[in-house]
Amino acid sequence: MIHGAPFRQNARHPARLPPIFKPQAQDDAVALKPIQRFHEALTAAASNPKSTSSPPGGHGFGMKKRGATSDHWADSFYYWLDAQGLLK
Repeated sequence: MIHGAPFRQNARHPARLPPIFKPQAQDDAVALKPIQRFHEALTAAASNPKSTSSPPGGHGFGMKKRGATSDHWADSFYYWLDAQGLLK
């Protein structure tokens, strides 16, 4: 999920979800709070989400290189996929 989170305050989440990787920027003025709530809900449901947090990056950093730590989220995603055994 890239900047993905249900934006409703009390969104319901399925009991069984696949592994979730969520990169986010700490300075995302648009989606940071919903992303944090989503992470807390996933953790409470024992989904064990993997979050990567970049200090700068803003909202919608995607694949665009900005000279910030958020430029490297795709590398972290690759290593996470490998650790999940999803690249074999």
